[in-house]
Amino acid sequence: MFIGEKLQSVAFMDAKQMENESWGECLPHQYPICITFESAILFPSQDPEGNGPGAISVKFPADQDVHTADLDDLKALIGIKVKCPVFRGDSTIPGIKFEDGSMLFPESDPELNDEGIFFGTNLLTGDPFYFYSIRED
Repeated sequence: MFIGEKLQSVAFMDAKQMENESWGECLPHQYPICITFESAILFPSQDPEGNGPGAISVKFPADQDVHTADLDDLKALIGIKVKCPVFRGDSTIPGIKFEDGSMLFPESDPELNDEGIFFGTNLLTGDPFYFYSIRED
């Protein structure tokens, strides 16, 4: 859906978006970050069932390790095109690889205890979706 599209903006989810996911009991500083492309908005969930907000981790090409992404990390990727889905280890849940080699992954929490999943909204139809891909090994 958004492969080949540039990251357009990043922002914290607002109260209405949190309420739409039944995550309204979170404090504003716990709101996950939304990433917006031309055709979709993505945000992390702690699990495929949507039991709570997740976090986003990032790995830049010059970094050895993945770390929890903050708004500034993600703003650095604005204008860069998505290259393809990317997988860590034997995971079946994809992250996003950009043309510059940077990668984003959905996490269950900011401490990176477990993988989460990206939920999204198709901006063309308004339909919700999960970001998943078939792993081709």
